[in-house]
Amino acid sequence: MQIPKGKITNFLVITNIVVAMILAIPGFWEIAVLQGGFFPVRMTDIEIISDELWIPSFLTPITASFIHSGFMHLLFNMLMLLLMGRFVEGVLSNYMLFVYLVGIYAAAIAETIISPNSSTPIVGASGGISAIIAVYLIYFPKNRPQSWKGIPAHIYRPIQLLLGWILLNLLLGFVGPSTGYNIAIYAHIGGFIAGLLLAKPLLNYKYKDS
Repeated sequence: MQIPKGKITNFLVITNIVVAMILAIPGFWEIAVLQGGFFPVRMTDIEIISDELWIPSFLTPITASFIHSGFMHLLFNMLMLLLMGRFVEGVLSNYMLFVYLVGIYAAAIAETIISPNSSTPIVGASGGISAIIAVYLIYFPKNRPQSWKGIPAHIYRPIQLLLGWILLNLLLGFVGPSTGYNIAIYAHIGGFIAGLLLAKPLLNYKYKDS
C-alpha cells in the first residue's frame, strides 16, 4: 500500500518538532506550559484568570497540543500522527485538519467534565491524534466489520473500537505513573469519540457528489 504524501500531516509533525526544539531552551518549556498549557480549572473558574496570561483560555487546547512533556512523548505522538494521519488525509484531504482540531477540543472538554477543578496542566497532541486514530480504524479495518446479535456492523464496529480504546487507556493510566508518565486518559477517550462520530459523516459529505 502506497503511503499518501500528507501535506497537512507533515506540517503538523514538523511544527511540533520545531516547537519542541525551541522549548528545549532552558526556561522556555515552563513558560510555555504556564501560558499555553490546558488547565481545566481555567475553563470553569473565571476568577483565576490573570492579566499575566497571554493566551485566552479557549485557545489553550490548541497551544497545549504543540507542547510535549518530553522526547518520548513527542516521538510517540508524531509516529502515530505520521503512520495514520497521512492515510486519513489521503481520504479526507483538508478535512483531516478539522478532525484533528475537533479531537483536540473534545479531549479538553472530556478532561474538564471529569476534573473541572484540576490545576494540573494537560499538554500534547494526543487528543487530536486519538481522533485521527479512530477515523483510521473506521476507514481501514483489518477485517471486514461484522454485525453482532442483531446490531448492524456500522454501529457495532465503533462500539467495539471505543470499548477497546477505553480498556487500553485505562491500562495505560494504571501503569503510566510507575514509568514516570501521567497519561490524560479522558483526553484520549474524548478525542477518540470525536473521531468515531466524525468518520462517516465527513466521508459522506466529502464524496456527496461522487
